[in-house]
Amino acid sequence: STNRSVMRHSQLSSDLEIAAQNSRFKDRIAIFEVGKVFMDAEDSILPDELARLTIVLSGLRAGNHWSEPDSTELMDFFDLKGVLQGLFDALHLEVTFEPLEHPTFRPGQTARLMLGDVPLGTMGVLHPQVVESYGFRVNRKQLVLAADIDLEALYPRLEDARVFEPVSAYPAVREDLALIVDHLIAASEVAGTLRQIGGFLLKDVELFDVYEGQQIPTGKKSLAYHLTFQSPSKTLTDKDISKQ
Repeated sequence: STNRSVMRHSQLSSDLEIAAQNSRFKDRIAIFEVGKVFMDAEDSILPDELARLTIVLSGLRAGNHWSEPDSTELMDFFDLKGVLQGLFDALHLEVTFEPLEHPTFRPGQTARLMLGDVPLGTMGVLHPQVVESYGFRVNRKQLVLAADIDLEALYPRLEDARVFEPVSAYPAVREDLALIVDHLIAASEVAGTLRQIGGFLLKDVELFDVYEGQQIPTGKKSLAYHLTFQSPSKTLTDKDISKQ
């Protein structure tokens, strides 16, 4: 068609157009595409063809179902993050989500996806002006969520094989730890540091509370984590954990 006369530089833009068109008829949108974008090549007449994964979500958290016919809960930032986390967990990739400012997305509701020191893409809540420019038919409470993932950066880091550890016959021990840090420090950064210093006995770090308010100094926040310790060879004591 006349409005598709050039090869696309952005797959996300294409999918936002599709989602916006569907928003006129659907209360729930959940789409993804694995495709290619085309960029100028420095040493070739033909363009570079780069693989991307894009995801767009908006509207009701649950589709129309007989068990919840009157459900009105709307999807938010954490629904999209959960989709991505599930994908990366299935691929056995330890991807972190770092705060990011990006003109396409709302301030404070945007994240950069990092695999070690390699950026994989961006996700977050679209800026209201972007939502309006694409012609989405949504109310003020309904968010449009999007992710744009660079598969060229992801593919080389997929494992051909993975070694599994046997399940320990000894019980796990969970300890809670609360830390007061500068409010600009990402919770994922703190979790990464805990994993580094926790040693091989530390099996899981889970954030369960973030607090800013009374009894917390201005410019600081309290982060609380569940720490799970487990040994493959013995039952852990408090003394063993305190060494960690």
